[in-house]
Amino acid sequence: MDGTGHLWLQPYYVAGTEPPPFEILAPDGTWLGSVTLPPGLHRAFIQYQAPYMEIGDDYVLGVWTDELDVQYVRMYRINK
Repeated sequence: MDGTGHLWLQPYYVAGTEPPPFEILAPDGTWLGSVTLPPGLHRAFIQYQAPYMEIGDDYVLGVWTDELDVQYVRMYRINK
């Protein structure tokens, strides 16, 4: 759920395949659209906690991993 109460749903996908876009729903259930994350951006798995990704009113914050498996925090603007 983002900062405005919109629900972000991501359909199930097989690990190692390209993740499908998130489907965005308004609090009343109205479909608002879909968002595809930039390649390589994913949720961080913090030990003993749920996967971490922050979705704000106009940004997505997640973890990007380079070719050496070094993780970086990246923020992307959402253009509505």
